[in-house]
Amino acid sequence: MPLKPNTVPRPSVKNPTYLKAIEKNCVDAVKGLAASIENLVSAFDSRVDTVGIRVFGLERAATASIMQRSSEIKRMLDSGLGVLAMS
Repeated sequence: MPLKPNTVPRPSVKNPTYLKAIEKNCVDAVKGLAASIENLVSAFDSRVDTVGIRVFGLERAATASIMQRSSEIKRMLDSGLGVLAMS
């Protein structure tokens, strides 16, 4: 008895439905990453405020550096989402 051919269409980058699914997964992943970074930054910021480390210069500089980098990462993620949304 011969085997039946595979009737399920293979994923292809030429298939617009497949591309939309990939795009949606990428957007969801980036949004999740952005939310995780925001949660991490806010948790770190509240922890620093609670402990009162900001009194010391070195820790204050480190906190400012971390906050600046997290802002840069968030800005990059937001611009990446904009690019994905426009495509």
